[in-house]
Amino acid sequence: MLFNFHRAHKVKQKAPNAVGLYDMSGNLWEWCDDWKQAGRPVKKLLKGGSYNYPNKSARVFHQAGAYPEQKISHVGMRLVRVGDKR
Repeated sequence: MLFNFHRAHKVKQKAPNAVGLYDMSGNLWEWCDDWKQAGRPVKKLLKGGSYNYPNKSARVFHQAGAYPEQKISHVGMRLVRVGDKR
C-alpha cells in the first residue's frame, strides 16, 4: 500500500517497533521542538510521515516543516510521561 488517504489508525493497531514502542512513524507527522532551517521563513520540524504520504516517508528520519500556527489534520504530537526516580 502506498497511501491510506482515509484517516489515521487507532493507537496500538500496528506492531510495536524493536524497543516495544507503538506508532512511532507513519500514522501522523509529529511536531518536534526543533526548527527546520532549510528554508526561509523558518518552520517547526515535523518527523515521521503520515497516513496520506508514501510509505517511504514513514521513517523517523524523514523530515518536513510547518508553521506552528497551521492546523493540519495529519500532524500530531507525542506526550511523554516521566516516571518517578525511586
